[in-house]
Amino acid sequence: METLRFQLANTCKHINGIGNKCCEANIEYSKVIHHSENSPSERPCFKDNKVTFLCKEAYFLTDEEVQAELVKIDEIFTQVALDLKNDICPTCK
Repeated sequence: METLRFQLANTCKHINGIGNKCCEANIEYSKVIHHSENSPSERPCFKDNKVTFLCKEAYFLTDEEVQAELVKIDEIFTQVALDLKNDICPTCK
């Protein structure tokens, strides 16, 4: 689960998809893009881009918050597997 752990820790909690005009903190994505030689569109929404300073609302989950999210996700997958095993449609229930 390291990949999921990395994604949760590396992604701003306000991101709702860069196809939208603004994130959940009401920051316009187009106003916080950093253009450089290395990348035409480095975004502060991702910690590893090292431009988080461009957004005053950037917030990344703490290790404890990441762990709590991983536990929630694991519980959801466990319940879905149990439902499927018992012929219960997880979507319909």
